Amino acid sequence: MSKYTKMKTSFTDKECLVGALREFFPEGSVEVFDEPTRLVGFEGDSRAERAEIVVRRRNVGRASNDIGFAREADGTFVFFVSEYDRGQYNRQADTRYGSTFIEKLKQPYAVRVAEQTLAALGYRVASKEKTRGVMHLVGVD
Repeated sequence: MSKYTKMKTSFTDKECLVGALREFFPEGSVEVFDEPTRLVGFEGDSRAERAEIVVRRRNVGRASNDIGFAREADGTFVFFVSEYDRGQYNRQADTRYGSTFIEKLKQPYAVRVAEQTLAALGYRVASKEKTRGVMHLVGVD
């Protein structure tokens, strides 16, 4: 049984985080809860770790555990990922759910935060364009 690691993130907006995660997982696989729910290990065992945003193990990988995000007292989300899925036992997994996964989530998360901010200011995003890895948003009122 591989234990969970708790990774600090800078994500604070639940809606934007869920939207970003949905770019990485199939339709319907990102579950959102009002109250934290227990994560499940690869053998179907309920774990002590709880999260409000969960991707079930069947959507993570063949021998994987659930992954999840839980809100901390300071308003940020922490990422719960097992040692296996983080890549400690499986080198390929780190490119999927280790620190590189969090880095990959940052751009779609930031785009959603920017869109939300523009909307609050009375603008809408007219276009998005990615150039050399950088996302450019064009807002109009």
